[in-house]
Amino acid sequence: MARVNGIYNLPAGNPVVTGTTIAVSWANSTMPDIGAALTDSWCRDGGTPPYANMPMAGFKFTGLSSGTLAGDSATFGQLTSAALVAQTGTATTGNDSGAVNALALTLSPALTSYTPGMLFSINRIVATNTGASTIAVNGLAALPISSAFGALQGGELLINADALLRVNAAGTGVELVQTSGGFPVKAGAASGQAINLGQADGRYAALAGLSTQVFSAAAAVAAAEVVNLGQADGRYAPISYTQLGAVINGDIALTAAQSGTTFEIASGVVTLPAVAAGLRFRFIGTGGGAGVLAAPAGGINYPDGTSVSSANTVPITALTTWEIISDGTTWLITNTSGQVITKTATADNQAVNFGQAIPIRTANTTPVLVA
Repeated sequence: MARVNGIYNLPAGNPVVTGTTIAVSWANSTMPDIGAALTDSWCRDGGTPPYANMPMAGFKFTGLSSGTLAGDSATFGQLTSAALVAQTGTATTGNDSGAVNALALTLSPALTSYTPGMLFSINRIVATNTGASTIAVNGLAALPISSAFGALQGGELLINADALLRVNAAGTGVELVQTSGGFPVKAGAASGQAINLGQADGRYAALAGLSTQVFSAAAAVAAAEVVNLGQADGRYAPISYTQLGAVINGDIALTAAQSGTTFEIASGVVTLPAVAAGLRFRFIGTGGGAGVLAAPAGGINYPDGTSVSSANTVPITALTTWEIISDGTTWLITNTSGQVITKTATADNQAVNFGQAIPIRTANTTPVLVA
């Protein structure tokens, strides 16, 4: 009969008493029932495996050997050791003990074979690689290290740094997943993608020597934009002058038609024409004499707006040069080898004028003796 809560009971008609005749009806029911009960028992020699879950009712399996295969039971000792390994990372992490371009890694427990997709980290790399490199784990065959773009070129694995590696799908090599060195980068193909060194060298090598490079630029339309050559030629072309052949001795009144001419002045008064935007002249004092530059109206000023003199005249002494232009309202001296009046400096990078220099240079009145 069936077990009840795991307890076997003999079928009806049992037990028999002394003198009972063994009848077919008793034997044919009792013996098969006993056989079925024995068949359902868990054989201690391992001959019959269970075919259902085995609740232990709070009891333990004791005296187990450590499991060695994927389907084996694990002992408590194995589980606590595995937890320790997980905490310390020794199953997947270790220090490099190899040489340049030939890394070696020891894991604990020891790796017995390479499995595709397996990740491991190598720390404190012994030497920066100089080219193609390999790694051997726990004495297994050395596998080549590659990136997604081929063999390493050098500088991807840095001394004393770390790297994360993964066994490739074929189990015949390892791929560089992460590194502190130069990580191989695929050529960028979209505006938001990084470029690699090869692209940078090819596209931007011209920037290495800006003084010899020519760049195209559209015409500037705002104050902060760079002007192109056409704009520079039109706006900022160097001012050129025509040299007057004769030296001037005596008074002369210049005309607007003579704009752009250089005059050599030995003596006399040179009167400028009426102001008009764009008029320009150059004067050179010659010989031992002196001339005078005069403006009929509008005055003669320095670029900062300071008037040259109340009489609207400028003395042109020997061996001095003066350049003067009109802005349409007055005459401005733009260049001279004589004395120039400068505006009071207000910033660190501006030149000081004589009035500012006097208190600066006379502040220390104590004589200094130089031996």
